[in-house]
Amino acid sequence: MTFCSNSHIWMLFFSFRKVMEHLPYFTFFYALIFSSSFLEFSVAATDTIIPGQSISDGQTLVSSSQRFELGFFSSGRFENKYLGIWYKATPDTIVWTANRNNPIKDSKGVLTISSNGTLVLLNGTQTTIWSANLSKTAVSPAAQLLDTGNFVSLDKASKSSESYMWQSFDFPSNTLLPGMKGSVKKYRSGPWNGVRFSGLPTINNPVFRPIMVFNESRLISVSEPYNNSVIARSVLNQSGLLEQYLMDEKGDKWTLTFNEPSEPCDNYGQCGPNGICSINESPICDCLKGFTPKSPHRWQLLDWSSGCVRKTPLECKKGEGFIKVAGVKVPDLLEFQLNTSMSLAECKAQCLNNCSCTANANSYISGGGSGCLIWFGDLTDIKKFIAEESEQDIYIRLPASELGKWVTF
Repeated sequence: MTFCSNSHIWMLFFSFRKVMEHLPYFTFFYALIFSSSFLEFSVAATDTIIPGQSISDGQTLVSSSQRFELGFFSSGRFENKYLGIWYKATPDTIVWTANRNNPIKDSKGVLTISSNGTLVLLNGTQTTIWSANLSKTAVSPAAQLLDTGNFVSLDKASKSSESYMWQSFDFPSNTLLPGMKGSVKKYRSGPWNGVRFSGLPTINNPVFRPIMVFNESRLISVSEPYNNSVIARSVLNQSGLLEQYLMDEKGDKWTLTFNEPSEPCDNYGQCGPNGICSINESPICDCLKGFTPKSPHRWQLLDWSSGCVRKTPLECKKGEGFIKVAGVKVPDLLEFQLNTSMSLAECKAQCLNNCSCTANANSYISGGGSGCLIWFGDLTDIKKFIAEESEQDIYIRLPASELGKWVTF
């Protein structure tokens, strides 16, 4: 099987021309016709390679919808070579790079797939530049570039379409694509609250639809395009801003539609554990009621990273209760329990019956509120909103000695 790109076609043409220089004119003309016919035959692209096949510099894989392309590209003045994925319509828009920290110094790079499905990138001296560590081995391995932009190593003998042995989506570069999951927190919107993603303004989004996935321990919020023809990407730029771009209708220009964080309170954990951030206050960080700065000196220097600690520890005794903090993006779901059928009263009782519970809230704000979220341990990444943008209310657990100082619920 042959994989070709325009650059590879011209390489073949010039190799014929060099040989033909010493032959009669009619022979050269015949060879040129043959060369053109051959190239026309081999231009068909594929999205898959199997053991025994490889991708060399100048050759590419193209996803079945012609949206993404995988191959070698150059970056920088030294013509370093990288294996990457880009949008076929805009080749300069690189969305993933395999060897970003270990470039190939020549044009002899080759991507291979072993008999067990391991992807290996070699340079001209057959030195391994990069390889993909597999979660398991395959009976009938293949590597495929999907229409999502995900490059996967899979077992064609497996009946499960999602049983990838390795996938590029697990190792993102600076670009997030629809369906890709992340691992390092820079910005957090908050979970689905029955109306919208907590912490985001109410916007009727014609491009992305929210998808909620429940299991016994987690509420997972993701989004995907309503229309598969929509081409979107999110890029983490050098300033730490996550920017979302959409391709225009002509398919040749990217439009910036969204960026976060848009204010300091959007930075993940801006005020540290048990702190609350309000952009309308000065300073923007404060401790939750019943808490005090862990490091008063650093707090005075506007370094809030150490957060806050309780003034009085919880003792799990009678008389403990809750203070309401209204209109917030609820804390990150680090240690928590979710029950989608409980009322708020049942949720509070459940929290008081567990000595490790530190806060609770309705998981949904629609229809007057329902469901139960219970937090354990520190409360991280709480953002206060102005009244017009009121979000969820959260109930912070306090000891009896602190409750009398505040209005309680």
